[in-house]
Amino acid sequence: VYPNPVSDILNLTAQMNIETIEVFNLVGQQVFAKTINQTDYALDMSQLPGGTYIVRATSNGASKTVKVLKK
Repeated sequence: VYPNPVSDILNLTAQMNIETIEVFNLVGQQVFAKTINQTDYALDMSQLPGGTYIVRATSNGASKTVKVLKK
């Protein structure tokens, strides 16, 4: 997951297909969700206000959670 902090586009890369991506604000509200089934994805975060977000990517039944700062 790069760059972090992000201005507009957050790049996600994995060795196996990323099945789903979810973005949550710090209150726990889901602000984005998408099924992608790709190893690389450019997530457009330009529509989100600046702040801290939790990005969860699920791949092969396992999920990875990353805290991302949006400028």
